[in-house]
Amino acid sequence: MRTDMKRTLLSHMLVAGIAPVVATAPVFAQVNTVIDIRVLTTDFGLEVILDTSDNVPLEAAIVKEGNSIIATIPNAQLSRSTFREVDPILGITEITALNLDPNTLQVTITGDTNAPQAEIVQSPQGLSLNVVTAMAETEDLEVIELVVTATRTEEDPLDIPRSITVINRQQIEAQSAVSNNTADIISRFVPGLGAPNLSNRANAQTLRGRDFSVLIDGIPQRSNRSPNIQLEYIDPDQIERIEVVSGPTAIYGAEALGG
Repeated sequence: MRTDMKRTLLSHMLVAGIAPVVATAPVFAQVNTVIDIRVLTTDFGLEVILDTSDNVPLEAAIVKEGNSIIATIPNAQLSRSTFREVDPILGITEITALNLDPNTLQVTITGDTNAPQAEIVQSPQGLSLNVVTAMAETEDLEVIELVVTATRTEEDPLDIPRSITVINRQQIEAQSAVSNNTADIISRFVPGLGAPNLSNRANAQTLRGRDFSVLIDGIPQRSNRSPNIQLEYIDPDQIERIEVVSGPTAIYGAEALGG
């Protein structure tokens, strides 16, 4: 009986010892080939498009390093050895792409002074990086209009307490076809500009009944020897732009009572 028990025990041990062992090979993700990298200019910067051979969407992670952003793309390889484009737009000095290892592609976008901002957008063809440059971010700031008078003084139109009339070159040329007299041209745009009367010709023109100062390129045309100037003596063909500031102001001199 002991012999039967030994045989039974030995039989169980042998059965347990020959249990099948199954070895599984590791599963690797498919490596997608990037066959083309396109750089397109947008309103806010540029778009870097990575096209794969099988039109497979890619994933990426972006980190910032100095004035560069680095996009690491797993399971992707560039078909060529490297990619490089220099100065694609203002604010971006270089775009490079290289195979970091047999399973990873790396794209680096370098800004001029600061690192640009980038957004990852998956596409059916592969991957897109929407890049906004620091220059574009600056351009998004509010734009204000400034008016520069003949005194070279910068003013905000909302803060100017008096009326300003601007006559551009196109308007001057159109009115010159009717009259070549600069005073006549200005009077068609500026109400209150009066011509000198025949009895008091020396007083020249007036603006709303008061004397006004004439400046050409910021230089007053009055002097001690010639206190007044006739506008009709100024050739309209030599005038690029006329600005008339109505009302008295000290920054134009003591004679600018009318403007």
